[in-house]
Amino acid sequence: MSDLATALRERIRRGGPVPLHEVMADVARAYYGRGQAFGREGDFNVAIKQMLEKPYLWFGLSGLLILFVLAVTSNNWSMRKLKYKRWKGLHKFVFLAFFLISIHILLIEKRSWLANKYTLYPMMFVLIVRFCHSVRHKLLHGIPAQKKV
Repeated sequence: MSDLATALRERIRRGGPVPLHEVMADVARAYYGRGQAFGREGDFNVAIKQMLEKPYLWFGLSGLLILFVLAVTSNNWSMRKLKYKRWKGLHKFVFLAFFLISIHILLIEKRSWLANKYTLYPMMFVLIVRFCHSVRHKLLHGIPAQKKV
């Protein structure tokens, strides 16, 4: 078990649930502290070189950026400010994010595509079910699914 997992288990054992932002901060510290992202010394040139050599990083980064924007705008204040139609249009980019992340997973895997049964296939299943639900609802009722004002 990694040091990060051991530390998180110990924090949970001592104080109960750990807030998500603290877990994400611990993961970022562990990841960047080992130099996995920007080289051992935190060299930004290494990151640029990796981005140019490994195209799957662009797909993952693009999907992550889209999901970040959606997370920031997933609240009632953003819905009121953007108005429902624009907010809903923005949040339809989740399908693009899933697609980009799927390509990222497919390109990063060194093994057979069939080996992605725990990551890619569940994500694609949820995406297809959600898409079919939206199409069915639109055909039956002629209105978008889950419209809230």
